[in-house]
Amino acid sequence: MTVFVDHDTNANGWWTKFSSYLDSQAQYEWEGTNPQLVPASKLTGTPVVSGSSGPSNASVLVPTNAGQYIVELDRTSDPDGGTGGWLIHDITVPGGSQ
Repeated sequence: MTVFVDHDTNANGWWTKFSSYLDSQAQYEWEGTNPQLVPASKLTGTPVVSGSSGPSNASVLVPTNAGQYIVELDRTSDPDGGTGGWLIHDITVPGGSQ
């Protein structure tokens, strides 16, 4: 989310950084976003895991100066079948929109 709220970069640089944290569905949904129109410009606290329906996903509450975002994460698998990293599947902006 630090990259998401970074307004000090051009749109291409922002997208290059931000998209690397997104799964393919989230990339489709957020592609073309103008980072200058992202309401949040800084994180205001520590993200908190708010729930999970299993070991491969999590919901995280992320406080910002524009309100609390809900970030849905999915765990990826590495090519050898082991557990990989986490990617953003969905972001709900303050007020409930995606």
